[in-house]
Amino acid sequence: MGQSKWNEEKIIQTLREFPKVEDSRSKEELFDQIQNKMGQEESEKKAKPFRFMPVLAAACILAIAAIISPTIMDQFDLPKGEISQEENGSALSTSTKSPDEKEAPVSEQVEPAEPTEEAADTSEVVPYAQVEEEFKYHAGITEVPEDKQVVTTYYPDQEAMGVVPVSFLAEKELSRVEALQQALSSISSQELGLSESGLASVNLLEYPNNTFVVDIKSGAIQGSTGERIFVNTVKGTAHSLGYDYITFKTEGENGYDFSHLGSIETIEVSAPEKGVSAILTDTGTLLLVNGIQLNGDVQLRTFEDALHWMSKDMEGFGYQETILENVFFKEITEDGKKVTIEFSEGTTLEDNMKFVAMLESILMAANQFGYEQVDFINAPIEQIGPYQLSGTLPVLKAPNVIRP
Repeated sequence: MGQSKWNEEKIIQTLREFPKVEDSRSKEELFDQIQNKMGQEESEKKAKPFRFMPVLAAACILAIAAIISPTIMDQFDLPKGEISQEENGSALSTSTKSPDEKEAPVSEQVEPAEPTEEAADTSEVVPYAQVEEEFKYHAGITEVPEDKQVVTTYYPDQEAMGVVPVSFLAEKELSRVEALQQALSSISSQELGLSESGLASVNLLEYPNNTFVVDIKSGAIQGSTGERIFVNTVKGTAHSLGYDYITFKTEGENGYDFSHLGSIETIEVSAPEKGVSAILTDTGTLLLVNGIQLNGDVQLRTFEDALHWMSKDMEGFGYQETILENVFFKEITEDGKKVTIEFSEGTTLEDNMKFVAMLESILMAANQFGYEQVDFINAPIEQIGPYQLSGTLPVLKAPNVIRP
């Protein structure tokens, strides 16, 4: 084996030639995120008992069983096929699979059991089957029922990277603020794997001139990350409710003094970021998110730009792309309020919840760019979930809908 040509000086020189990598976040924001993460880990430790010993004991029992099972089988002279069939059925019926694991081949899957009466009641909460082996998905809506109004509010993800839209069908006769309060009291952020909304602890009002009023207790919003998350929650919610302005108050007095953003009284409402990505939470829930979650300046001037970026890998940033592998677009054309998407030859589509989420992300992005209808051409299958690809589809009115 020859002598290495590397020495300490050459290694140092090589390291100096590496490109400089910098984190775009401020020191205060990094500190706040670390504090939030530490607080979450501490609360999880308090909430969940330590179960290492039972798991270890179970592993030991399984190991002992694996060693002595041939001896037992030989002793009782039982048919091996009968035992293996029983064991396999039990394992498949009780096993769980993490989102990172690959889906088992079709030949190895077990037909789902007949739904119980309780399961049937649950299936009425959202259209189409929304619970698969890999994740849960709350489908959006393209049409709002006549007796309902849709409210989309925002919740922080558990890493405080951004805010996630969650929609609710409230009673139509309620005012916008009342409908929002009904949504906040009905949505369980814990079940979705999200953090609590900052709007749950403030006083919400409506003023003339289509103004959304948020009255906050002094000092309630802490840290640069907390301020960013709170303001983005308010902006996104106000936009979904159709307000033009947001007024901040401090216990009834005009304006709120944010430590990092400064004093803010009234601002204009702006639309959330364009483009759509997805996040898979700790509870196994897949949720659509506004914006392309990548570092750097992502320019989305057209709907076609959005579809291009929605196929980019975002896993390193804690999110997922929504345009799946082997889905390609040949041409995007627009005609007034309608946009037509032509799939390329070789595109693969499937009728399952992954592709329902992908299709809804496309309909959601089309809405962001002002379209009202979407046509698909050259689709290899006729239907994905409740969506007929051979006909004209309305755009998505609201994502991630929780129904009462």
